[in-house]
Amino acid sequence: MHHSVWTLEGHRASWRSERASGLVDADRPDLGVLDLRVEDQTLDRLRFFQVGPVHPNEPWQPSELYIRDRDLIATYRETEQRPFSWQIYWRLLAVDDPAIILAMELQAAVKTDRLDSRPALASWTTVESEESYRQTDPQDKESSGNTEFHPLPTAAPSFDLGTNDTYFVHRLTQVPYSLIELFPAGDSSLPQGKSGNGRIEVRYPLIGSELEKGVILKARMRALLVDRDRDLEIAASANRDFRAARLPLTT
Repeated sequence: MHHSVWTLEGHRASWRSERASGLVDADRPDLGVLDLRVEDQTLDRLRFFQVGPVHPNEPWQPSELYIRDRDLIATYRETEQRPFSWQIYWRLLAVDDPAIILAMELQAAVKTDRLDSRPALASWTTVESEESYRQTDPQDKESSGNTEFHPLPTAAPSFDLGTNDTYFVHRLTQVPYSLIELFPAGDSSLPQGKSGNGRIEVRYPLIGSELEKGVILKARMRALLVDRDRDLEIAASANRDFRAARLPLTT
């Protein structure tokens, strides 16, 4: 089994594993995972776990930022323009498959002292890929039917993604790696995609419902960077693990 560890300098946290490295800037979570490198290659055509409000109105600066085990945890306190408090986790997952270069989970939690509010948070991915697929599980969970993969309709400038699409596989250009993204299926808000200039953007709505005082809303998604030759097999297995895992308690 191999795992990654965080190193914190100011509001920027870097991580390094046996094959990869990168960093997160907690002042700019909208930039996603930065300086991503695998072995001797820089993956500058890939940006994932870009996270922020759906309608940004001010810079995000953490009131608290710390490392706990394999988690980088940032707290963004309530402001006049943003009447709720966010907590965002970037969790590095331990893996025992050498074909999995990186496994990371993004978790978000929000609460408010107002009687009611409507927070909105999304994560989005920008990628240049040779091929991109969406997965559809059989409707009947007891069925032994095979998982089906369908190409994303990237010829269109924008496209909707369905309620049963639970994960996506992007085969990156110019490098022998794939990005797998796992997202809970069946939410009222669905992922949206758009394409242009050789790039694909998929936007995942993490939180977007009404919030009452004293209630905590939580959401998550997971990403894996893997060797391409087993990407679909790994995606199917990782999705089963993701759906079985529970969200942790917030701090």
